[in-house]
Amino acid sequence: MYVKRGFIPDRTGVWYKGEQLEQYIDCVNDDDLLLYFSKQL
Repeated sequence: MYVKRGFIPDRTGVWYKGEQLEQYIDCVNDDDLLLYFSKQL
């Protein structure tokens, strides 16, 4: 949905409670799990 509207992931990975997660680490899927997107204006 977001990609079709021109948004792309910002390449920083997944964040949980303000900290960037390492690759393949276990995490909880709740409201604090974030994936940031950006769009050229």
